[in-house]
Amino acid sequence: MTTAGQMAVRSIPVVLFAVAGPPLVAVVLPDKTGDGWWLLAIFALFALTWLLQYLVQSPQPRPDKRVSLERWKWALSSVTKNRQVPADPGVRTTAAAVACTEVQAFVVLISFVLGVVLGILVQPDAPCSSFLGAPTGLTLVSAFRLRRSLTYLRVLHARTGIDGQRSQRQ
Repeated sequence: MTTAGQMAVRSIPVVLFAVAGPPLVAVVLPDKTGDGWWLLAIFALFALTWLLQYLVQSPQPRPDKRVSLERWKWALSSVTKNRQVPADPGVRTTAAAVACTEVQAFVVLISFVLGVVLGILVQPDAPCSSFLGAPTGLTLVSAFRLRRSLTYLRVLHARTGIDGQRSQRQ
């Protein structure tokens, strides 16, 4: 099972690409470039950032399709209160997979928003500020989910040994 620290280390290339990409596009695109080209360039950078994240991500558990939405959501939300992971391995694994995805999504989104802000600072006349709304909104939603995901992963790793078996301390 991947830890939050392992995900952070593996996300370094993604963060560098997402932060450096928009300022580079702002420098490379000519001043008179229309909004359509800016939209295409920003969208392409966003898509490439997600692709890079997919390529460098650490191995993650696969969600159990038999586990209902309510069960894994409850597992993620209840861990912040009771510091317990579910006993059912399917629910535990599915909630861990969702937690990993939420942490990675936050890293990608916050890096990309920072990159666009830096692009605006590099080229204030560039229309990339008009494309900042959706990623910023997604980042805020992701930020609200980040705490529960990090807590879940911390509790899960505190209760699980290196080989994935339950540890003796309970």
